[in-house]
Amino acid sequence: MRKILRALELILRYGIVYPVLRLILRNPQLEGTIDLDSIRSLLILRYDRLGDIVVTTPVLRRLKELRSDLKLGVLASSANAELLRGNPHVDRIHVLPKSWFGVLRMIRQARIERYDVVLNFIFNRTTSGGILANLISPKGIKVGQGAEQYGFYFNKLLSLDRGNDHMAEVLMKYVDRVFGLQPFSGSMQFEVFPDRNSTDQVSVFLTGTGFAARTASGAKGFTVLNISAAEEPRSINLAQMIILAAVLTRECDQNVVLISAPSDRMVRRSVAQIVGDQCREFPERGDAGLLAIAALIGAAQCVVTPDTSVVHIASAMKTPVLAFYTPLQVTNEWLPMGIPYEMVLADPGKPVSSISPEFMRSKTKAFIHSLKERQGA
Repeated sequence: MRKILRALELILRYGIVYPVLRLILRNPQLEGTIDLDSIRSLLILRYDRLGDIVVTTPVLRRLKELRSDLKLGVLASSANAELLRGNPHVDRIHVLPKSWFGVLRMIRQARIERYDVVLNFIFNRTTSGGILANLISPKGIKVGQGAEQYGFYFNKLLSLDRGNDHMAEVLMKYVDRVFGLQPFSGSMQFEVFPDRNSTDQVSVFLTGTGFAARTASGAKGFTVLNISAAEEPRSINLAQMIILAAVLTRECDQNVVLISAPSDRMVRRSVAQIVGDQCREFPERGDAGLLAIAALIGAAQCVVTPDTSVVHIASAMKTPVLAFYTPLQVTNEWLPMGIPYEMVLADPGKPVSSISPEFMRSKTKAFIHSLKERQGA
């Protein structure tokens, strides 16, 4: 039955949906490149995960440096839009709602901007990106990346080399090809801009715990330990959480601040209670916003985390990272960028939860020792 349903889905998609959309959209194919100086406004589609928006920030900076008068918009998700707040290179943030009524209202508002070019940076959602690009900017130039079968959604369809470069470099090459730019040779620094409320929240927390920010001269700082990941293969288990917190506090003499996704709040509390006074959770009640998490990470000596958005936020805040990855996921495209880091990889075909607590222990001790040596402690 499953095979029959799959066959019917393919028949509908390729026999009816795609031919009809080709007739409706009629996007003429664009040969060559777009002159960046000739356009007034540009929209980037980035309504996916938290880390994706962070690795896009070098592109945002570059575009604004090349054209300070360019009106630059981003279509973000309700999950990741906060990480663009305060970014001086973004003029307009559109948030993709979860309801159909909300989506229609967002499209109507975005059409007012009359974007000349739309770049789809979401490589695994070509269909939704193509449809949104056409609804938001029917007369603009739509650019996508993917298989030829999706070409009718766009005026220009790229096929990018994947697997060797960091995702930030892939996106920069995307922009190079679209606008005919010279290969980028500048800094790939990620950027997140915590607001005053976020930094004040962290300051109050540190005062209450007695922990010190890394900028405090001669004071004992803290390590951020993130216990959450977006997908099961990337997640650490409870035993690993406890061993990491215990090693950091008892063997490395670190103050530890636990952070987590809202869904892991009770687990976070349990780990803090098991480990003791040198291990505190942030926030102590409720949940923190992403900019507050960024501000906390920016004040930390280092971050220990499974492979997740926290890796990229730490890169943006220039905080060293010890990260645990699984070969079940692509790793090289999502490594830390521009900071000292150590990547610990699970065995082939295994999730992060398969890494032995003893191996985590040894890697954590070695990483903290290397940071102290680098800092001359």
